[in-house]
Amino acid sequence: MKKKIILFIFILTLTFSLTSCGLLNIFKNRDKLAYSFSEEEGVELIQKMEAFPDRVPTLSSTEFKTEWAMINLDIYEVATCVSLSSIKYSMYGEEETMNDYLRFTELFNEILDLQNKIMVAVYNSPHKDEFFKDYTEEEILAMINDNYPSQYYELSNTATELTTQYTALDPESADWATKADEIYVELVSIYNQMSKLLGYNNYLEHAYKDIYARDYTTSDAKLFSYYVSNYISDEGLLLYNDAIDDFTSMATFAQAKIQAFNSGLYNDYKFYFDKYAKHIGGSYLETYEYAWSDYSYVFFGNENSQPGAYTTYIYNQLEPAMYFGPGYQNILTVVHETGHYYAATELQGLDIPLDLAEVHSQANELLFLDYIEQYYLTDFSESNMNMIHRTNFSEMLINIIISTIVNDFEMLVYQESNLTVGKLDYLLNQACIPFGGLEYINTAIGTDLREYCRLVTIEHPGYYISYAMSLIPALELYSAGKEDLSLAIDKYLDLCTSEEDFLVSLEAAGLTSPFEEKVYIDICNIY
Repeated sequence: MKKKIILFIFILTLTFSLTSCGLLNIFKNRDKLAYSFSEEEGVELIQKMEAFPDRVPTLSSTEFKTEWAMINLDIYEVATCVSLSSIKYSMYGEEETMNDYLRFTELFNEILDLQNKIMVAVYNSPHKDEFFKDYTEEEILAMINDNYPSQYYELSNTATELTTQYTALDPESADWATKADEIYVELVSIYNQMSKLLGYNNYLEHAYKDIYARDYTTSDAKLFSYYVSNYISDEGLLLYNDAIDDFTSMATFAQAKIQAFNSGLYNDYKFYFDKYAKHIGGSYLETYEYAWSDYSYVFFGNENSQPGAYTTYIYNQLEPAMYFGPGYQNILTVVHETGHYYAATELQGLDIPLDLAEVHSQANELLFLDYIEQYYLTDFSESNMNMIHRTNFSEMLINIIISTIVNDFEMLVYQESNLTVGKLDYLLNQACIPFGGLEYINTAIGTDLREYCRLVTIEHPGYYISYAMSLIPALELYSAGKEDLSLAIDKYLDLCTSEEDFLVSLEAAGLTSPFEEKVYIDICNIY
């Protein structure tokens, strides 16, 4: 199915690292982030879209195509402004840019509302066959029945404003946690209101199906959580702590070399990424070379920029963009985002399931590690390379555990009929019970899971199961790459060009479903 193009930013949040990394001295021309769509142009576009449904039956085929094409050009300009204003705010933190982002997001929500009304009008017009020529009747009906009420978009704008209030909080202030919790509880209420307008019981049910395009339900995710708690949890925590213990027992110079690779700047290890891209060749190499040319949209922040790394899409240029903030400019983060970048280039910005998108990024990291081990082992020594693999593999397992707990916590939160700030800690404790309890998890991973949940559930509700779900096939590819790297890469490239649903894409590539018990046993046997 060809899906509607929507805006989405892929966020990479690294749960753990052995060291923090510095900053790259790479800056694009600020003009690359220029955007222009005035409030007057926005008003004019909305007026055109409001009038268009009544005009549709009166237009000739040529007139219809021309007017709709002109409207679409403006829609793509607005979508581009959302992406560029987001990157510009990440780079420079300007209040004016944040206000631009809010304005463009609100405008885009108005556009989505009117776009749905236009599709209904076209469906009942002589232009139906031409407009929907790439869709089956079932897909068409699904699209026009996706007609969200205007109140949905009004609530969405309120949620965006609340989220920006959260990002503006000072994390060093004594009342940060309290204010963050208050915002979160209000957001949960708004997201649930939005979902109930569409007939769902809670936001996660809506998010799974409509926002993240998942081909499994929240009930299915409970089976996934069962497998993670029964196989990955104990094994992952054991491997993670064993890796830390073995790392600390190594000689200082060996530790430094491993730390340098895991957390060192991209430029220091660019040689290996260059060779990896050449090894894959074809469109992957072409995309890689373009990404690091002067013409691409790739941005590295400075010490004043926002942390994090993400990939988005520049719609009027039909190409992706990558942003790397302070602390997220190491080689493996760059490899991760380049996986998103390559798939977005191949799929030309097509909306795809987020679980599949995260396979693109996480499998790219793991196959990169397989490649270095097979072709450049002598550059690191066998013991050092083994430790690099073990630390990254065990961190992947920890990310599966943490992301699954986050999802289980969110399921409890969004199902709570009378959520208050005082209930949040209790619900997190409940989510952690199958994994050994909150205190056990916090001790094992050396972090405050409650604080981590604040960070990820406010800005990215319902997202984090994608990290866990996608890591299952990514780790399967990693294991396959140790036996036959070329075959594993071929499967990976198939996934990067698939327009199908997540589970269908895995099956087509010869990979195991995350809902099959056997794959968890195989993953636990990698080391």
